[in-house]
Amino acid sequence: MNSIPTNLKQFDTKCCPTGTPNYFSNRPRITLSYRGSVAFSTAAASLLDLQPGDGVVFLQDQKYPSDWYVAKSDDPARFVVLAAGNKTLRFASEKLVQEIARSVEVEEYRFLSFSIIRTKSGYFALDVKHPKITPPQIQ
Repeated sequence: MNSIPTNLKQFDTKCCPTGTPNYFSNRPRITLSYRGSVAFSTAAASLLDLQPGDGVVFLQDQKYPSDWYVAKSDDPARFVVLAAGNKTLRFASEKLVQEIARSVEVEEYRFLSFSIIRTKSGYFALDVKHPKITPPQIQ
């Protein structure tokens, strides 16, 4: 192999082991679908202590509209989460998904995922600074 120029740093399996999980792999996350479904990963459901039939509400900061929070709730107007397969909980609200996507300035997506982070107030913030965006399928 040719020698590497000294101004280039090599990245390989010696410094970057394969199989290293990416940012989203083990983090609690919420995934929004362009069709309106809201899915909680197993880690997110555990962090929120959610079971099928439990309720959640989403809260938007009126001063900083791109900041969103989620909390378990027994409010009569809550979203009720249902089991989807054996690993996730979900509900559907096209309006909520559109509001979140618009507020974080994402126009085109198939899926939009956010890690969630526990706040001092007991709510869980969506990490809107680092969304994972799956682009729409090209027909």
